[in-house]
Amino acid sequence: MGFSMTIRWKLFLIAAVALPGLAACQTTDTSAALKSDGTTVTASTGGNDAPVRPSPGDEDLKLGKEHFRNANFGLAEKHFRAAAEQAPNGLEPLLGLAASYDQLGRFDLADRTYAEAVRIGGPTSAILNNRGYSFYLRRDFKRAKADFQQALRKDPTNAMARKNMALVGG
Repeated sequence: MGFSMTIRWKLFLIAAVALPGLAACQTTDTSAALKSDGTTVTASTGGNDAPVRPSPGDEDLKLGKEHFRNANFGLAEKHFRAAAEQAPNGLEPLLGLAASYDQLGRFDLADRTYAEAVRIGGPTSAILNNRGYSFYLRRDFKRAKADFQQALRKDPTNAMARKNMALVGG
């Protein structure tokens, strides 16, 4: 993998996993309430503002993102896996875990993790895009293109899927 591909992959994953507030990111409804900086959200309860307890796995999710951004994929995998175990229906930890497996070359585990994400959330545009990129990394351009096309059919505004489609000549 060339230098520009490494940078492109890191930028993709930062947008897809680490920066859920950006328009081009790959987020799901289940992860929209998470804050990327790890701060807690407060809720009003009868005039008294009380902090809401963090969801299970929030700290591990935060650490997984941080390690991923720093290219510490083994540590990212560890924390994303812990976050996924603590929040078994959370798509964001699963996508981070799958992306970590991709970076570690553990495509067998990435495939199982993407399958679990689809089982939980359905074949969303974000999941299809990320899985397509996994196929792209394996040089399986036919399957990558099919996933990117399906992601764009589900969400024609998915900027990451459009950029990734260009990688496979679409």
